[in-house]
Amino acid sequence: MTRRFWIGAALTLPVFVLAMAHLIPALARQSWVDSHALRWMQFAFATPMVWWAGWPLLYRGWRSIVTRHLNMFTLISIGVGAAFVFSAVAMLMPELFPSRCNTRQGRHLL
Repeated sequence: MTRRFWIGAALTLPVFVLAMAHLIPALARQSWVDSHALRWMQFAFATPMVWWAGWPLLYRGWRSIVTRHLNMFTLISIGVGAAFVFSAVAMLMPELFPSRCNTRQGRHLL
């Protein structure tokens, strides 16, 4: 798990920088910072990281549901799975959300 943690942390760094680029004054003026392509890049970087780095936790959570021995792994896997699914739905189908949820300082998010 230590190896997965450090590799996952390294893979998280580009996603974090891309997600926070609009807060860096030098990058905030760049056109790509608010682009739809940037969000797809974040999604593409985050997906393998969530599934690979989180796989042991997700697997143990699934096993706890199947065997009906609910425990902390159940809560972790449900939380991570729900957050990932919600993010994917927001990325792929932004029209499902109210328009006031799609803005950040007057700029269109999705």
